[in-house]
Amino acid sequence: TFQLMSLDTGTVHSYFSREQLIELLAFMDQELGITPQEFDQTYGAMKPFFLLQTITSNYFESTAKSYDLTVMSIAGENKIPLIGLETIEQQLGFFDEVPTDKMAEMILESIRDYEKEGENTLRLMELYSKEKVDKLIPLLNKQSPEFMEFADLFLYNRNRAWVPKLEEEMKDKSCFVAVGAGHLFGENGLIDLFEKKGYTLTAISSE
Repeated sequence: TFQLMSLDTGTVHSYFSREQLIELLAFMDQELGITPQEFDQTYGAMKPFFLLQTITSNYFESTAKSYDLTVMSIAGENKIPLIGLETIEQQLGFFDEVPTDKMAEMILESIRDYEKEGENTLRLMELYSKEKVDKLIPLLNKQSPEFMEFADLFLYNRNRAWVPKLEEEMKDKSCFVAVGAGHLFGENGLIDLFEKKGYTLTAISSE
């Protein structure tokens, strides 16, 4: 797994122009307390996805919990089999398909106007908590156009690949399926794809 996370050649520095790198290193030092030396030691040989993950994770409070881990814990406690829709190799591979300059742009956009990016994340969480997740895709299109440029890669192609796998699992047993909210809505979201295949989907309120 570590090899999958590491760059085959070069360093993460090669993703950025000199000006971009100066901006990035200054942000990491001033906002996250990661010195240029620590940056090299931690991220120098790592794929830039992990740098992006570090930056965006700071939009969340330290007490934030992971639904993924909670669902997995409940399944384990109740001896319910867990079946993944993708492998970690596949998930990391999606980011390998993003051109170098576009990945640099994603990372730089995540640090520019850092406070506003954090506010945008809180807005997405608010919509999710109020079950207004149908508004997530329009909001992502507006707030994160550099990410949504690759919506097919990160969302819709994956949705289409998941449908036959889910159908196979659901045909002879009841299943609980957990996916990120962005995978549910919009044209080619999972809800749309299943409805086109003739399934009837019913929303269940959490209240």
